[in-house]
Order: sequence, then structure tokens, then C-alpha cells
Amino acid sequence: MANGGETHLTFGRAAVVVTQREPDVVVRISGEVDVSNADLLEDAIQQWLRTNPGDLILECDGLGFIDSTGLSLTVRLHNDLTARGHRLVLAGLAPAVRRPFEVTNLIEMLDVREATP
Repeated sequence: MANGGETHLTFGRAAVVVTQREPDVVVRISGEVDVSNADLLEDAIQQWLRTNPGDLILECDGLGFIDSTGLSLTVRLHNDLTARGHRLVLAGLAPAVRRPFEVTNLIEMLDVREATP
């Protein structure tokens, strides 16, 4: 993926736009992340990270739902990135999506920010 180029993909009820912002990968997610698509999404993200090492920024302002499978995905991504000396940033969690992160105390472990401009 060229710097600044975008890749658009759909994984069931989730749509993603991936942008390389040197040296980071930005994934804008909309729709839903659940058991039906989390594995496909994770495979794609891991592939982008292998070819574009850096921090991963998940822009979630278009995300309407996340289940426990999606929460587990964020933990695995966080752990993988931390082991590589990088970080996972979650940006723009809507209240309904933020709530599962709060209830599970993941909000304390993860780098959660307001929506990116």
C-alpha cells in the first residue's frame, strides 16, 4: 500500500478503509465487529502490519457494535503490537461501543482516544 493510499474492504457487516500514514497503519472501521467477521478482519490487519510495521490506529467512530470476539481481537492486537515495540490506539469509540471496553476494564489497558481529526 502506498503512503497515503487507501484500501477499501468489506468483512460481512464491517467495512474498513486502510490508510498508511508513515510509519503507522490507520484502519477506519464501520458497521459491526463480531464472531462472523473478527477472524477475517484480524487476518487482514496482521497482513498489513507485516508489510507496514508501526503503530496501529483503529478509527472506530463508524463502529456501531462489537462483541466479545471483537474485544478479544483488540487484546490480541494490543499484545502483538506491544511485543513488537508498537502500540494499538482506539479512536472515536461511540458510547455503545465504549461500554463493553469499560465493563471489562479493557479501557484501562488500551490507549483509547477521542476521534481523530
